[in-house]
Amino acid sequence: MALDGPRRELWTARNKGWLSARDVEEVNRLIERLCELTSQPRAPGREQLMSLSFVLAPIRARAKRRAPSGSR
Repeated sequence: MALDGPRRELWTARNKGWLSARDVEEVNRLIERLCELTSQPRAPGREQLMSLSFVLAPIRARAKRRAPSGSR
């Protein structure tokens, strides 16, 4: 099993950031492409069964939580 590089087979991540409407469009295109790739039937040269899960959801921005000064 490849854990890094271009043939990496295992990922786990959580990202959040500020996106424009155009960025959201691009994210959706990329997700659609991933869904196309992972929906292909088994065929010669396509022997590795993989699972892809994701959630794309808007969240409310909140102030960063910081420890009160002197508590460390």
